[in-house]
Amino acid sequence: ETVLLALIRGAGLQGLGGMQAVDRFPLAGAAFGGMTLVRPLLEIKRTMIEDYLRQRRLRPRRDPSNASSAHLRNRVRAELVPLLEKLHPGAADSVWRAAAALREASEFIDSVAAAGREKAVRQDREALVVSSASFRALHSAVQVATLRQIIASQSLGDFVLAHAYLRQARHAEAIGAHYRAAAKRRRQPPASMQAIVWCAVRGTGE
Repeated sequence: ETVLLALIRGAGLQGLGGMQAVDRFPLAGAAFGGMTLVRPLLEIKRTMIEDYLRQRRLRPRRDPSNASSAHLRNRVRAELVPLLEKLHPGAADSVWRAAAALREASEFIDSVAAAGREKAVRQDREALVVSSASFRALHSAVQVATLRQIIASQSLGDFVLAHAYLRQARHAEAIGAHYRAAAKRRRQPPASMQAIVWCAVRGTGE
């Protein structure tokens, strides 16, 4: 249901890739300093887990919110997934395979972005300076991934806020337009995001 929700919401490659068995968050800041989230049962089907529990007479702890139809995720799980299985048996497995392929594509773009960031971005005392020429030479998908990596390296708060901006913009010019529209509504992005967007869309020098 995570992948289907991402599709409904118009997510990019990262969202469409769904959850991963291991997620690493190299967040800056004393409160985090880096975090690894492990999901050891992610690839195990629910029916297999329930069979295991029944055989050993174990009682699982259930989250009551998972039964509420007020949450879209629960409706996708209870209504959409069974419908897809009825229309196309094995649909859930097909979605899982597609998500795995998208994760590989996302990881490749991230690796290209990391290499591009080495050329396009430099640290100048307390500021990050983006070379406009080097940044614009990158593919639009790599530009977005590069910006995401830059923002993620700053702080959790900035990352969460800026990620919402990135999801609505496919390249630097669109990010700039979205930023200007947000400024008119007095919804300013955090300071680091302002600096990154300005450097990325200004179009001259750095």
